[in-house]
Amino acid sequence: MHQILVDLLEQFGIDIGWEELDNTESLDEYIVFSIYDDKDSNITTEGNLTETYYITVNYWYKNLDNINKYIKIKSLLKENGFIYDGGNDLKGEGVRGKSMDFIYVMDITDIKE
Repeated sequence: MHQILVDLLEQFGIDIGWEELDNTESLDEYIVFSIYDDKDSNITTEGNLTETYYITVNYWYKNLDNINKYIKIKSLLKENGFIYDGGNDLKGEGVRGKSMDFIYVMDITDIKE
């Protein structure tokens, strides 16, 4: 799941961190994501057919020209099967941001061990 997120978010050309990102003072914008829960889902007698992930994507920016860039991030994830589950504004030292929660159900029937 982590690699799926990185592959998608890298399309924006913005620095990305998993759970944290160091040295953000010099960055004009950046993304930090985390998976705050995951569960086996679609359980049958054969086992689970899917895994459900609960993900937070935080987009941080300094320049107010980027105030709506989170909409592009949200749209890209939704286009790739992520379900938007809500969000809120963020404020940090010299930065603003948008926190977005997503749910993603991954079919694991084709995953080889």
